[in-house]
Amino acid sequence: MPLTTPPPGQRHDVHKTDPGQRRGAQKTASCQRQGASRRSYKRHLDLTIPTNDRPRSAARATCRSDLRKRLASQGLLLQVDSVGCFTLGFTGSLATSAEKMLGMPATPTGPVCTPGAGSAPIELAFSAMRAAIFSILLLVSRSLHAADDPALVSQRLTNPPRPTMPAIDQQQAEEIELQRFKKQALQNVSIGGGAIFEFDDRTLNQSFLELSVGTGIPLGGFDSILGIEPRVRVDWIDAIDSLDVPESLYDFQCQFFYRRPIRQRLSFLTVVSPSYRSDLTTSEDAVRVFALALLNWECVPQRLTLSAGAVALGRADLPVLPAFGVVWTPTPRSKLDLRFPLARCCYRLAKDGGRSEIWAYASGGLGGNTWSVTRANGQPDELSLRDYRLLMGVERLVDGGGRCFAETGIALGRRLEYERDDQDIDFGDAFLIQAGWRY
Repeated sequence: MPLTTPPPGQRHDVHKTDPGQRRGAQKTASCQRQGASRRSYKRHLDLTIPTNDRPRSAARATCRSDLRKRLASQGLLLQVDSVGCFTLGFTGSLATSAEKMLGMPATPTGPVCTPGAGSAPIELAFSAMRAAIFSILLLVSRSLHAADDPALVSQRLTNPPRPTMPAIDQQQAEEIELQRFKKQALQNVSIGGGAIFEFDDRTLNQSFLELSVGTGIPLGGFDSILGIEPRVRVDWIDAIDSLDVPESLYDFQCQFFYRRPIRQRLSFLTVVSPSYRSDLTTSEDAVRVFALALLNWECVPQRLTLSAGAVALGRADLPVLPAFGVVWTPTPRSKLDLRFPLARCCYRLAKDGGRSEIWAYASGGLGGNTWSVTRANGQPDELSLRDYRLLMGVERLVDGGGRCFAETGIALGRRLEYERDDQDIDFGDAFLIQAGWRY
């Protein structure tokens, strides 16, 4: 039975009504009192809001208005009154489809929940269930109709969807880093040569040819790889007879390269090259070992790397030396590598995506070596040639470790030393040219 409000001047005796009607009247009165108190409290808040907070309240009202507009654009209707009652439903084509499928109205006809009402939880749950059922049925209906549409079916058959790849802009494609190693056993095959010619006279000129083949063995991954590279080098010496220098010097070596990451930015690098250096007339003191051990710390990722360790050149004229170095890459186009025995300053001229790069560089370092030879008197001895080189060159790097280069420069401080008779001879500066290719 609906509750009615008595006319003015008449007293409504709630004690004479049945218990159900009396409880309903009490709940209605309570709801009305709560609504009145909330409206009064809202008016109180509107009057007591400070001036600084009023723009914030206006912003919240604008956000609520925008939210209602967005829901309305999707066919959903949400209404909240000042008391706190809200209604939930559908509008437009969504409401029409829902009514056809369920046979019940989908548009809101009244408040879903009134604060303080005894049936509010039940009505709220029923409203939420109804909204969920409407949404699921409408989505299923749209998908079924779209699948059965002949136009869409023919369009999918004639123009099937293609897999989309992540978009890579030109700048990102240009900065793809080249791989230093190949994913195969054979890592490189290289050939190189060069010559040193004096400016004034022909006291001591030198030319060489070098061949090598490199292979790699991954030890748990390409971050930890063992490289093995046999090398053969022949040096031809053109010197005056008084110097007592052999015409040909040979170097047979096998280089072992190993790099192992220790932590995320800390790695260990070692190079060991046992070799046989001689003029092939004597084997005394011909076996020598080049060894390098470095601890690399990438203090700034992809920018700055510090190195520290030791190097043994396997030469009679130079002992074991400490090795310190810095590799600084301020930009992808420039690089500064200050590590012994060869330092380089590089600048990238061109780049073909992730396939190749062309660099120009200036370098400086130590040149020369030590060989076991037989003197003119038949006595074995150790011959050392040393110079300091300043070079400029151009190189092309290929993905996988390929390289070709050409460089030229000068050799300074040239010296010849014999170990047994303690003989040292200095020479003038010379012009140097080198070139090479590596697969």
